[in-house]
Amino acid sequence: KYRGQIVPRYSSFTPWNRSLDFHYDLEVPVSVVRTQLTFDVLNLINLIDKNSGGIYSVGNQNWTPLNYVGIDSATGKPIYQMVSAGNLTGGAYFSNDLRSRWQMKFGLRLSY
Repeated sequence: KYRGQIVPRYSSFTPWNRSLDFHYDLEVPVSVVRTQLTFDVLNLINLIDKNSGGIYSVGNQNWTPLNYVGIDSATGKPIYQMVSAGNLTGGAYFSNDLRSRWQMKFGLRLSY
């Protein structure tokens, strides 16, 4: 889109990240010890719909728009291939695999 020009500020953003976490805790009345049971679901949106809740970001906060392919045998010059930023599978953004999946955890806390 901006080939041969200076790219204006704020012209490109990462895709929206949509995530919803759920936390529930219950205090159990025990006379000697204060007992607390916890239940967490991370990325609840992905639990409801497996195609939603993806977390995308730029790898190491940088991106290379050109990939080195090889050397032209006739001229001896290097060959480069442009990478499309709009393509999420091979472009600037990658899916954070662990955070894009839903996770569940249970906990027990004892306080004296």
